[in-house]
Formats: sequence, C-alpha cells, structure tokens
Amino acid sequence: MAIDKPSLTFNPLHPTFGAECKGVDFSQPVPTDTIDHIRAAMAKYGVLVFRNTALDDTSHTNLARQFGKLDVSTVMRNSGTPYRLGPESQLTDVANVDRNGNIESVNSLRSQAFRGNSLFHVDCSFNHFRAGYSLLRAHQLPPPGSAGGTEFADTRSAYADLDEDMKTQVHDYVLWHSMLHSRILAVPDNWIFKIVDWTLDMHGFRRLPYLIILVCYNLSIPSHKSSY
Repeated sequence: MAIDKPSLTFNPLHPTFGAECKGVDFSQPVPTDTIDHIRAAMAKYGVLVFRNTALDDTSHTNLARQFGKLDVSTVMRNSGTPYRLGPESQLTDVANVDRNGNIESVNSLRSQAFRGNSLFHVDCSFNHFRAGYSLLRAHQLPPPGSAGGTEFADTRSAYADLDEDMKTQVHDYVLWHSMLHSRILAVPDNWIFKIVDWTLDMHGFRRLPYLIILVCYNLSIPSHKSSY
C-alpha cells in the first residue's frame, strides 16, 4: 500500500530509516485508513516519531489495540505493590521508583535488573510470539543534550550490507533468547540472575520482518540472545 495521504506527512530523519509523521489527530480513535498508512510507513521507515500527541494511558492503550492484539506478557503486578499506571493494566512499568514513589537505590534488585534494558535489545524477543510494534510514549523529555535518549539501529540495512559469505554463514543460525541473559551481561556480579534458567524461546538469527511488504531480511541482534 502507498503511504501517500494528503493529511499525513513523513519527513525522513535518516538516509535509510526513521521518519517524523505529522497530521494524525490522536484526540479521537484514529481512522482505519490512517492506521493502514501508518503501517505502510512503518514498513518503509522502520521507526516513526509523533510529537505532541497528548496521549494519556487510556488513549495510548487504545491506539496500540488498533495495530493488533496487545502483548501483556511482560506486565508484572506484584501483590501488595500499588500499580502506578492504573486504571489501564496492559502497560509495563519500567520506572526506577519503588512502591512508595521514591527513586530506587542503584543497589536494589529492581534497579540492577533494569540495567539490562540499557543494552541494545529488541523488545520481548524472549517471548514465543514477539510483538510486531513497540509504541513508546515519553511523559517528560530530558533537557536537550542530556542523557536519556532512545537509540535505534537499522538492522535491515545491516543485513543488506553483509557480504555474501557472512549471509551464508548466518543463514540457518537459531538463537536462544532469555530475559536473564541481558541481566547477567549488565550486572555480571549478581549471583541471583545466574541461578535461574529462564530461557524462554528461540528464533532465527536472520528473520523475516513482520510486514511482508518489506520483502527483505532483517538481523535479530538483541542482548537477550544467549547461544545458538
């Protein structure tokens, strides 16, 4: 499907991937044809940026539903711990605050576990059914030039740039994916992450993208990968 629609504009942010999209009204359910154009743009650009959306937790969740079934496999709610993102229960809380709203100690188990998220990764690659899209919403942006930016890599171009011998070598690789592997890499001295075998699934190193319209191969190089 073509991505041309008079009300939508896509401004490329990089020579090979990424674009800023303007013209979507998020104050109401997004029309189906607009969702279709966004899907087509995602297939072309890989990453889309929408600014000043005014989305809240409910509209964010409803928007995600327009792209397919929600992946709630990583939503963890501990008994006795307030869920800060209510009333929606499909959102994953990855903040560095404790049950009382205070900043977690850098030595807490939660803080150490979340260090694995700072490694380059593909979201939830350790699940059997991996998500087709990740919808990230910034509540408050850090000052320009400071830390906290989210970085993306064009793994489609990375695969295309491999020489033919390397493509042949990785053609049939299959990788085990484990959430704990990234935690061990980030905090190698914490023995707690080493005593549980939490390998959940395996996927091909060279995998077809979720949208067949791409007609190209993609590299799967998450930090959750542990062996092949």
